[in-house]
Amino acid sequence: MIGVVLVTHGSLGASLKETAEWVLGSTLSGFEVVGLDESVSPDRQMTTIEAAVRRVGSNGAVILTDLF
Repeated sequence: MIGVVLVTHGSLGASLKETAEWVLGSTLSGFEVVGLDESVSPDRQMTTIEAAVRRVGSNGAVILTDLF
């Protein structure tokens, strides 16, 4: 299965996931949120994103961001 990793500033992603689950009435599987924090180094944040990708799907993941 291909998973989804949502990478956002702070807690935006967690709020979006919570809202989606409320609307759907069920927990999203194969979906992981990574909230970025400016006090954490980019290397450490990349490690967190890579771990999330490994957890969500055995065939990889689509990474969605609010970054540009």
